[in-house]
Amino acid sequence: MRASSNATQPVPASAGGRPPQGPRPPTGPPEYDPKNLLVGAKAISKWLFGTEAKVRQVYYLCEKGNLPHFHLGSRLAADASVLALWMWKYQSRHFPTPDR
Repeated sequence: MRASSNATQPVPASAGGRPPQGPRPPTGPPEYDPKNLLVGAKAISKWLFGTEAKVRQVYYLCEKGNLPHFHLGSRLAADASVLALWMWKYQSRHFPTPDR
């Protein structure tokens, strides 16, 4: 007697199966891309807040260790992809998804 082939096939999400998961965060360091490099507090402020007027807040966040950054000589620098990952982790910690 032949077994039913439905038992081995995955159940689609629309048929009551588990919905597909969202994108997973990267597990290793991000790939380096020179276009993602933000040099100077003004550039970081523009990327984070959309304005260069919050330069003092960038310095404050860096001083307190709350913002991932590094120094290029005497200038602050950050990788935009690292900042995006940092913001994603912050949001996922403080705004959990309904399935957690």
